[in-house]
Amino acid sequence: MASDSILKGQVFKALGVRATFERARSSIPIHLGVMAPKALALAGEIADGVLLNSIVSPEFIRHACRQIQGGAERSGKKLEDFSMGAYLTLAMSRDERDARNAVKPYIAMIIGALGLQLKLPIFAQAGITPEAAERFTQGLIRGEVAAHIVSETMIDVLAIAGSPERCRERLAEVVEAGVRSPTIFFPPQTDFAQAALNVAHHLFPYFL
Repeated sequence: MASDSILKGQVFKALGVRATFERARSSIPIHLGVMAPKALALAGEIADGVLLNSIVSPEFIRHACRQIQGGAERSGKKLEDFSMGAYLTLAMSRDERDARNAVKPYIAMIIGALGLQLKLPIFAQAGITPEAAERFTQGLIRGEVAAHIVSETMIDVLAIAGSPERCRERLAEVVEAGVRSPTIFFPPQTDFAQAALNVAHHLFPYFL
C-alpha cells in the first residue's frame, strides 16, 4: 500500500490504493441472470451476456434471443461479443429410465418455485397448466417435492436426460438454438465426480 494511503471508517475503506499487478481486463463484463421478456430485452440493451435458468428448452432459448436482439436494436448495440449462457439440467446414464427419474425432483422443485410466473413461455412449452403449477407450488409449500407428477414431456422440454447419445442430441439442439456458454447442472443427488467424468468422456469431444 502506498505511503499516502488512508484507512477510514468502521467498514474497511482504502483511499489511494494502487494495484501492484497488471489487470487482466480493463472492464468487468456484466451478465444478467434473467428469464422474463422485459429483463431479457434489458440485457440486450445494457449487458454483456445472459445466463438463463436451469429449465430451458431450445424453443425458449430462441424466444430469449429474440428478446435480447430487440433490446439491442433499440439501443443501437451490436451483439457480436454477447455471451449467451444457460444452466442445463443434465442426467446421463445407459439406463435411460434412471437418468430421467433423476431429474424429476429438481424439475418439480423449480416449477414449484416459479409457479407464480405462469407467463414465462417455458410453462406452455412444457405443457404445464396453471392447475399443475399450483400442485407443484403447494407441494413445495408443504415441504414435499411433487416428483410423481413430472411428466415425460416436462422432462423432454426442461432437462437433458437419458443415454449419452440422447444427451448429445439434446445439447446440440440447445447450441443450435443460440447458447454459446452452456453450464451443466447436475441434480443434487448426483455422484458429481462420476457425472463430470461422463460429461468429459461422452459430450466434450463432440462440442470442443
